[in-house]
Amino acid sequence: MNIEDLPKNKNAYIVPMELITRDPLNPRKTFNDIDGLKKTLKEVGLLQPITLDKNYQLIIGERRWRAASELGWTEIAAYIDTTAYTPYERIIRQIIENIQQSTAGSGMHMNPIELARAWVTAWEFKTGKKYRGIKQLKEDEARLGGVKKVFLEIAREVGVNKDIVWAQVCLLDEPKKLQEKIKDNQLRWAYVAEVARAPRDMKKQLQKKIMKDEYHNSKDVRRDITLAKTFPEQVDSVIARNRGKETTEVNRIARAITDLALALRALPPENIKNKKQREFVKNQVNWLLNKIETWMVEDITPKDYATE
Repeated sequence: MNIEDLPKNKNAYIVPMELITRDPLNPRKTFNDIDGLKKTLKEVGLLQPITLDKNYQLIIGERRWRAASELGWTEIAAYIDTTAYTPYERIIRQIIENIQQSTAGSGMHMNPIELARAWVTAWEFKTGKKYRGIKQLKEDEARLGGVKKVFLEIAREVGVNKDIVWAQVCLLDEPKKLQEKIKDNQLRWAYVAEVARAPRDMKKQLQKKIMKDEYHNSKDVRRDITLAKTFPEQVDSVIARNRGKETTEVNRIARAITDLALALRALPPENIKNKKQREFVKNQVNWLLNKIETWMVEDITPKDYATE
């Protein structure tokens, strides 16, 4: 059926469902909460028409189209975009649309693994090359820099934080088991992204801790990695610690100790040029040392002696 033969409703065409095909290159593969969208379509109808190309292939709105199909709709309102997009331009538009809808609360978020694959597909269209991952490039800074540069250019075009784009791309080099957990929303991708910064000898152990749900937020992961890098003698303590079983009070003390140790390492006394400020900090540290000594002594009870 020719476009000009289709009935119109305002600026949208009314397109028979059997004419519409999905885009196999659509970066979004997982469509959650179709039932919720079906309920909305039943109650208030289609608020935003889908977008098709001149061949009636979906550009934007596959989730809405799927929900309408499951409801048995025979036709749907659609904008028809006859622009001859290149594959790169098309996927960039789809990425932008998915991100904007998620941000606006009008759609489900793309999961980070699908978004990472979308960045890679865009990279391949932009460069005309096959993306082979970054693991083998980590020892070749020049080639890695070239690969990363293109991703950062794509991030700028889309209007997304370049560090987020790169961190998501790096997820594709993580073990498949971790990727599946992220994809199924069983694991926060930001935790895994933080682990990528960890020393090689503790990376796998941190991944296991994350999969056991031992962390409360990505800041705690970052704090542990910074502690291990700054004080290598603390690696075993970091690995042995289980935040999931700590009380709030113990967690607060442990966090404060870590923050203080890192702060003191970052600012030696000789780097505090103002004499009054240097003396103030020293006095506070001495005061704290006395408090710690008292706390340690109070912990020794007759019961402790009895069990030694």
